[in-house]
Formats: sequence, structure tokens, C-alpha cells
Amino acid sequence: MTRGLAASAPFDVSGTLGAARSHLMVGFIESAKCLASCTLTYLESKAWEPADMQFTIQGHEILADACVEDGERDKARMHYDAAIQTIPSGQIANFIGLVEKYAALLVKLHEHGKALKVVEKVPEKALTDKLKWIVAQFGYIAHRRTYLPHLLARYPHATELVAASQRVGLSLVDIRTAIESAPSTSPLWVQQLHEAEAHCNDGNLPAARDQLTAHPLAHDPELTARAASTLARQMQWKDARALFDRVWLLDPWRVRGIDMYVLVLKQIGPEPARSDQEAAERAVQWERSVQSVVQRLNRIARESVEAAVASAVWAWHVGALEEAKRSLDSAEQIEPGYRLARLVRGHLALLENDLRPAISIAKDLLQQTPDLLAYHFALSAYSASEDWASHALVVAREVLPKYPANAEAIGIVANAFLLHGGPNDKADAIALLEKLIMQHPTCESALRLLCAEYVRQKNTARIHQLLNYCTPFTGKTDTILVERGIAFDLESQTLAALNEFIEAQTRAPRSVEAQQWIVRMNEKLHAVPGDEDV
Repeated sequence: MTRGLAASAPFDVSGTLGAARSHLMVGFIESAKCLASCTLTYLESKAWEPADMQFTIQGHEILADACVEDGERDKARMHYDAAIQTIPSGQIANFIGLVEKYAALLVKLHEHGKALKVVEKVPEKALTDKLKWIVAQFGYIAHRRTYLPHLLARYPHATELVAASQRVGLSLVDIRTAIESAPSTSPLWVQQLHEAEAHCNDGNLPAARDQLTAHPLAHDPELTARAASTLARQMQWKDARALFDRVWLLDPWRVRGIDMYVLVLKQIGPEPARSDQEAAERAVQWERSVQSVVQRLNRIARESVEAAVASAVWAWHVGALEEAKRSLDSAEQIEPGYRLARLVRGHLALLENDLRPAISIAKDLLQQTPDLLAYHFALSAYSASEDWASHALVVAREVLPKYPANAEAIGIVANAFLLHGGPNDKADAIALLEKLIMQHPTCESALRLLCAEYVRQKNTARIHQLLNYCTPFTGKTDTILVERGIAFDLESQTLAALNEFIEAQTRAPRSVEAQQWIVRMNEKLHAVPGDEDV
């Protein structure tokens, strides 16, 4: 029947597709879909001719464009894919516009791996800036490093390119140099990020906050996320969280950077509480809030590298290490070499005392992006291995001049000096930590280090002095309680120590350290006299 009609009244394929395109341009989406669908049905029903290939591609492209306009992204993807599959081998360079639209849609759907596979079909000489942009954001690191400087010089105000540059290890100085090679001047927000990072290094957090909360950083979700990530890489967790909290207010569908948000939340933990009941309630609320961030990210972009890494961080937090590693494997498949995934994998390796991959990751991170997060992990990895202890001291001596007044930097340097340094290094570490705690009494990592050293020296009087000084600023946190319990135990006040550890576990139910001390104290209290050293 169809062939008879075609013979008596030839179907004008070219004219019908032209009409469909015209209808789409003026907003008649349904009629455009109808005309394109009729054309494809006719082409499928007739004997194949060479010209039909071009018409089939056009028909699928028009249908895909119409579906995009109608918000039907999955159908659009299906028709774009059909159009691409119809293109003969070696001719894809003649359909660059189609490739650009399809790749852009896949990026919006967070199917970055598939977008790259589409772009990889295009010969390098035929790559447009739009396609290079996709490679620069989501491609292999070697390719991204090739295209990013060129694109930064062409598009100096593109925040996505700056984000991609930092993800592959370009420092803010390198980024600024590339941008300044463009005819236009460096945009204000790049200067703000650069100056804020310098203030963080110098320990001037108020000045860093002023830069990161000023216009335009404060009102753009991309820029706010970049500012938050800058603070996170300086291990300024609470300030980073405050900015990350704004990101989803500005852009509820934001994906880029939210995995770092989950890491920040993990580092911060629940807010200090004034009572046991309040501490327990806050711990539960905090875990629910972190889990909700992970779940929401998975709803928005289940197949994104950010969702995979966020899931890994959450699994790490709850102790499900195998599940965390599976999530990191997924992240590696989506975006090989993704920096935050590498960092998390390194921490998991350290937890399992698997030092070879941990040290390898540490070396890579220091080579690619030597920020404070990388230094912190490298010192942890090197310190865990006797063979690499000397490297820990070398790295520690690199860190202090770069971050002379950064509390977190001073803490990790002091730890390396205490673990591996000589008498002079240890004396310097104690002096650094004492000064740091006087200036930042809420810095619990420094407090733990200093208390541990005074435990080795059996100087419980100084431990109590430090804890009494810090408590008005921090409240009775699990750290304060555990350190006081350790001091009481050293003084043979076992029952007092047990009470401190029990209160610490009440405030932090997942505290393995508090639980272990509770077991020890109970064993001491129930030991038979004379058997304590058995």
C-alpha cells in the first residue's frame, strides 16, 4: 500500500524535512515531530538509496532537537544516537554541529564517558572549541592538559575551565598565567581566589573570608563552589562548609564540587554539645544530613563521578570499606585519574595498612597538585612506613614555609617532627603546637598531638592545663573527654577515666577510640590484684 502511494504521489522527503525544521524554529514542536517521524517511517519502508542516508540523519536530528525543546532528554538522546550511528565511517567531520549537540546533551545528563566516546570519533583537526571544552572538562588528564591552556586563553571568563584546570593539577598561578595571555584582563573572581588562597596560607582567615564572600563569588553557584573547594584544599573545613551550604541554595541541581562537600562534612562532624542527650541527638542529625546530601546527589546525577566519590566517602565514614572501594572503582571508570577519588582511595589504603598504593598515590598528588590536602595525606602515608620516614621530614620542611601560619599545616608538620625528628625537631614541634593552641583553642588535631606527647613525657599536669584552657572555647567534646580520660588513667584514676570515656562515647557514638578505652578501663577495674601486668 505504501509503495503504491509512493509511486502515484512521490513523497517529497527534502521538502518535508525542510518544513519540519521551519516548524521547529517557530515553536511548532509537535508538528515538527510529526513531519520528521513521517519522513523516517517513509524512508524505512522504501528501497534504500544513497541520498536516504543524509535524510535519515536529518530526520533523527530534527526529532532530537524537538525532544530537547520539549524537555524529553531521554528521547532526544535516542534520536541523536541514531543519527550518529547512521553516519558512514570517516564522514563524522561533516556533521560537527550534530556531534556538538549530542555531546552537550550527554554532559547535561552526566554521561561524561559516553560524551567523550562521541567526541573521540571526530578527527583532531576537526575538533571545535565546544568539543575541546568537553575533553578539557571530562577527558583523560593528558588530553585535558593539552587543551586547557588554549581554551583558557580563548575564554578567560569561563569558570568551568578554571575548575577543570584545578582538577588536573594546574595551580592558581598557572591558571592566572594562562588567562592573562588572553587579550582581556584577568577577571576579578580569579584575583579573589588567588588572594584568598594566599591569605589562607598566611593564616589570615578573616581576609580570606572577605575575598570569598564578596561579589561576584558570593552570588554565582560555580564561583561559590570554587571558593568552597579552595578553602577545603586549605583544610579550612568550617569556612568551606559555610560556602558549600550556599551552593545548593543558588543552584539546586549543582553536581560539580558536591563530592568535596561530603568530604568536608565528614571532617567537621557534628557540632559540640553541652549535654549527653544533645550530643547524641546532634550526632544522629548530622549523620542524616550527610547521608541526605549523598542521596540527593545520586538522585540528581547517579552516573556522575561526583556521586560515586560522595558514596565512597560516606561508606568510608560508616566503615564499609569494600563498598567504598567499589564506589571508587565506578568513579575511575567514569573519569580516570579523578583527583578526589585518588585521595579517598589513598586514605582507604592507609586504613588497611596497604602502604605501597598509599605512597604511590601520595607521590602523584604532590606532583600534580601540591596543596595542603596533598601534603597532609603524603605525610600520613610516609609516616606510616619506616622506609619513607625520612621523606616525611623532607615534606614537612617544605610545608612550613608555604603555610607559615596555617593551623592545619602547623599541626601536620609538628606531627612529622614528633614522629621522625631528632630532639631539636621535637622541641620545635612542641613549641609550634603550644603557640597554635593558644591562638586556636578549637584546633582539636593540635590538641591531640600535644596531649599525646605530654603523655609520653608523663606530664599530666600540663595536659589538664591545656584541656581546661580549651574547654570554654570547644565545650566538652569527645576529644576533650578522651584526652582527660587518658590523663586520669596515667594518674591511676581508673574510675574517673572510665567516666570520661563513657561520656565521650555518648557524645560521639561512632568513636572507636572511646570504646577501646572503655574496654581497657573495665578490664582494669575487674582485674584480680596482682594480675594487672599479665
